[in-house]
Parts: sequence; structure tokens; C-alpha cells
Amino acid sequence: MKLERFSTAMLFSAVLGACQTAPVSVHVLPEDPITISVEQRESEYIPGSAQRLWVSLGDITRGQVMLSIQDSENHAVVDGRSVRRGDVVEFEMGTRRHYLQVVELHNHLFDADLAELRISTEKPGPLPPKKAARKAARKN
Repeated sequence: MKLERFSTAMLFSAVLGACQTAPVSVHVLPEDPITISVEQRESEYIPGSAQRLWVSLGDITRGQVMLSIQDSENHAVVDGRSVRRGDVVEFEMGTRRHYLQVVELHNHLFDADLAELRISTEKPGPLPPKKAARKAARKN
């Protein structure tokens, strides 16, 4: 009888412990919208995807870049496509539709080239013209 209670207690403890350490799938943006920076020829996990989705960039050249989104099993969520400043790419994260907008592509001579990408659950509007964006940045 004591052995049976001990085995049952051990089993219950093991199951409870496994439940407490199991990873939780969240699929919620930490902020909405959120802006991330990704260097050219690199990949970054999409915040809130529980490291299950990431965005990959090719080489930033002449104001455009090849962009794709993959899942943790390396399946294409968004096939590679050429994007420019202001372009919007739709994708699913969990059960919700999300939008990735190319905010800016920085092509530096001596520094790392990178893209600023904004991810949101609401479809973004068009970006202001580049000159107006620079003026607003100087004011702040």
C-alpha cells in the first residue's frame, strides 16, 4: 500500500512538474505596433511569436531588399519578395492577421545596412514622404 501511494505521488509530481515547465505559446505582440531593426543578410525573431516566426532579409540595394518570413520548421509563411520603403506584407501569427511595414531601409557606406520594420495587428496607412519624415525627426 505504501509503495502504491509513493508511486502515485511520484507520478502526480512528475506530471505537475512537466505541466509547469512546458513552454507557453503566446502569439501576442509585446507592443502594438512594434518596430524592429534587422541587418541585411540576417534574420530576427518576430516579437510575440514565441520564437516560432522570424523575418529574413537579403542585401539592401537601391532602396529595396528581399524579405521572407519563416516558421520554426523553416516553412515559408511569406515567400521571398522584393520590398521597398512603405510596402506592407500580411502574415498570420497564431490566429490573427498581422502586418509588417517597411519603415526605412538604411544603406550605410561603412556601417551595417539595416531595415526598420513595423509589425502591427492593424493595417498601416501610407508612410509620409521621406522629406517630411526627416523634418519631423529633426524637430524631436
